[in-house]
Amino acid sequence: MRAMVLKKALEEYVKNGEFVETRQKSEKENTYYVIHPVLKHIALLKNGK
Repeated sequence: MRAMVLKKALEEYVKNGEFVETRQKSEKENTYYVIHPVLKHIALLKNGK
């Protein structure tokens, strides 16, 4: 699952030149808050941390 999300996020980044926010459904769905380690690393690098 993480690999599929990472692949989709990177494809969107290449397509749009930025990461696109996607909200999870909140009704009758499981919500996950753990970011993929690679995405976390990219986000931290982008924010200069």
